[in-house]
Amino acid sequence: MSVSVALIRGINMLGQNPLKMADLAAVFEEIGCAEARTYLQSGNVVFRGRSVTRTAIRKGIEARAGFAPRVQIWSRRGIKAAAKANPFVDAAEAEPRKVHTFFLERPLPDDFADRVASVRAGACRYDVIGKTLYLFTPDGFGPSRLGAKIERELKGISTARNWNTVRALCALADDMAARGRQEARAG
Repeated sequence: MSVSVALIRGINMLGQNPLKMADLAAVFEEIGCAEARTYLQSGNVVFRGRSVTRTAIRKGIEARAGFAPRVQIWSRRGIKAAAKANPFVDAAEAEPRKVHTFFLERPLPDDFADRVASVRAGACRYDVIGKTLYLFTPDGFGPSRLGAKIERELKGISTARNWNTVRALCALADDMAARGRQEARAG
């Protein structure tokens, strides 16, 4: 069984869309996953399963919690490749909460760069590689005008995680894959 990462947008954010992580893990078990581990309280799930779809996850959450959030599924290899491609890796290692990864559901609009160019970015920088936008906010995300503009422009096509979360999800996925290989050899 392959290991994947589900990134679910908007769970437990500012009191909206409350969902206990035990309930979220139960949704994954109900749709046929062999194993599901949540990380933090914001909709990160590492799981082992076959043929798990965004639609099944959305419907499972809706049945359990009454809302149907946006869901992205990234393979273990895909999320690790996105982590490896981070153009701000030095900053991420030094200050991981100041580097943010926006996972994109689809390519950016052609005029995206023009739409965010008008914002006074200060020392903030961003780069887009594949289906991932990386943002470095040296003064933090909160005061970043560029971060706020990018968030508004990408609403509905992305979900963001800070570098600490990306690293943790990669580590959890590797651990789950290793356990799966051990179980396969033992079984």
